[in-house]
Amino acid sequence: MKQKDFHHISHEFENYTPVYSQSDKPVREQTKAEGHAVRAVYMYCAMADLADAYQDRGLLQTCEKIWNNRVSRRMYITGSIGSSAALESFTADYDLPNDWNYSETCASIGLALFGMRMGQIERDASYYDIVERALYNTVRSGISLKGNRYFYVNPLEVWPDNCLGHTSMSHVKSERQKWFDVACCPTNVARTLASLGQYIYSVNQDSLFINLWIQNETKTEISGESVCLLV
Repeated sequence: MKQKDFHHISHEFENYTPVYSQSDKPVREQTKAEGHAVRAVYMYCAMADLADAYQDRGLLQTCEKIWNNRVSRRMYITGSIGSSAALESFTADYDLPNDWNYSETCASIGLALFGMRMGQIERDASYYDIVERALYNTVRSGISLKGNRYFYVNPLEVWPDNCLGHTSMSHVKSERQKWFDVACCPTNVARTLASLGQYIYSVNQDSLFINLWIQNETKTEISGESVCLLV
């Protein structure tokens, strides 16, 4: 690591608190979406998986509380999350600025992953309403139609003349970029688009659930019988 990079990271984390990594309290005691938005949603996905695997109702209720806080108080109308560029984090309830927010593409992908899990566990379509919003807006805006330029952050309002380097607005780009030094978003978008099937459908032993209305053809097995569906 270059010396200047080390100083930059040191400066970024000089005000670090355990909330950033969701480690300020045991997960079962957490009720709000806190800290780094991307890392948070990935942790919530793991919590939902464990709650389902072990039929842990208490842990599932924690997931519900965090989900409700996030979508009702800490999420933009587009399904984007993480309003602060400082440590790419959640801030406070209803702190949702349009012009300098972060709203990383990966965070909305994580939101969709978490919502998909909760929808599959609880068979509640309201989760997929949010999944659909994130996929059709922030995730989709994260890549150009040609698939060769990307947004890392997704503010709702952009004033190009204000997007100056070495300022509080330097993270905002008025055009999609060819690539990034930290290239998590382009590859995450590619992975998500390639796995849309898991969002469109879910199955259990005797039922097939259609969660998103997207033109497709699928083959699966229900109650031991092969089923082909064309939408």
